[in-house]
Amino acid sequence: MNSKNEKMKSNIPLKYIFVMLCLIINFRFLFAQDNATNLAKYWHYRYRLTHYFTVIGEGPGMSIPAGVRNRCGGDGCVMMDWGEGPVQLGYYIGVLATEYKLLKDNNAPQADINQTLTELYYAMKTITRLNTVAVTNCGNSSGYGTVFLGFLG
Repeated sequence: MNSKNEKMKSNIPLKYIFVMLCLIINFRFLFAQDNATNLAKYWHYRYRLTHYFTVIGEGPGMSIPAGVRNRCGGDGCVMMDWGEGPVQLGYYIGVLATEYKLLKDNNAPQADINQTLTELYYAMKTITRLNTVAVTNCGNSSGYGTVFLGFLG
């Protein structure tokens, strides 16, 4: 009986080795997403961002991406929810800056580059607008201050 247990113990590593070899051989037949698929996904999600979660412009509430859209929960249904708007705005500016760099480096059509620059312009103006409204509501009569831009002095 002791020799049978020893024989079983010696077969276990061989089984693991066989399974690992089968997995390694099969991995070469697996395909990840290619660049064209990822690019198509990016532009699809970009379209949804600019058409369903953001209104581009410089008026109140514009160029601030909403974090949630059409959510129903215990407190009822909410059409749009901005939550931490300035945080979402920071992410949005980062996406636009990255998109601009990639479009410029890959010789994209000038119309696409201009659209991205226009959105980036309005997003940057939104920071100034939010700052001005925040300072005015905090009691500063000049309407300009450093609530968001405190590091500028």
